[in-house]
Amino acid sequence: LQVMGKTLNVLLKNLQSFVDNCYDTIALFLCLHLVMRYQLTCHKRAVPALDKYWDNLTSVIWPRFEYVFQLNIQSIRDCDPLKFNKEMGPHYITRRYAEFSAAMIAIVEGFPCEGATQLIAELREAVQCFLLRMAAIFPQRTQQLVFLINNYDLILGVLMERTRDNSKEAESFREQLNTRSSEYVEEVLSPHFGGVIQLVKESEAFLEKGQVEDLKRQEGKALALVQSFTNNWKRSLEEISAEILRSFPSLVLGAALVQRSMTQLVQYYHRLHKILPASARAQLTNIHHIMVEIKKYKINY
Repeated sequence: LQVMGKTLNVLLKNLQSFVDNCYDTIALFLCLHLVMRYQLTCHKRAVPALDKYWDNLTSVIWPRFEYVFQLNIQSIRDCDPLKFNKEMGPHYITRRYAEFSAAMIAIVEGFPCEGATQLIAELREAVQCFLLRMAAIFPQRTQQLVFLINNYDLILGVLMERTRDNSKEAESFREQLNTRSSEYVEEVLSPHFGGVIQLVKESEAFLEKGQVEDLKRQEGKALALVQSFTNNWKRSLEEISAEILRSFPSLVLGAALVQRSMTQLVQYYHRLHKILPASARAQLTNIHHIMVEIKKYKINY
């Protein structure tokens, strides 16, 4: 080490001059991983003499890496949603985050680093908060959900393509996507079948509490809703499918949400059948006819 001391110092100064002007987070992280792997190789070959040199390299690169990463996080936190266009499709910041996060996670998976994992988690939280703030600029809840679903789906798609399925980032956005999709299905069904859904929920609550008289008072309302459903269900399915496919650029996502909406409607229909009096049940459309119609909207990509 004494023989190589001056040479190592020159290398260290060159690295310092590069790092001081570097804003490429991924490049800095790759440099850190190269240092870690070289150090590991030295340990495997019983060459501890360079440990101090590797530690010096890490002490030069890590602070800059952390600083630049924090700049990225702060830039997301400082974004003003009102300065962007009101578009419900995937946001360009979402695409940048997804690509950046996937690259970082792919490197971490090969050689875990607790500090980097914490920074990635902070960035994820900042992006999730940004997307919620962006969604808030839309006046209608359905529009907000469309925006969130489009962006969560994009992030999850990139992460699933580049990283492991069980990464924390993928799990987090998969959970968010599932939650928002369930809420969106309820919102998209409501204008067409809101009366039926409300009747089902109210009647089930009466049955659970044993309020038979209240349930009987629902019969007139039930008959009217059944008649309305019978007259309009086919047109409603068509309108729901068209609305969903129009809202989502991803055909795969749109088709999945159409099927999810249809499945949810069938579940409500089964529950409706159970709570209706015999007089109203006889007027219901046969579930077989509904299932045949729903199959027409099943698209495979």
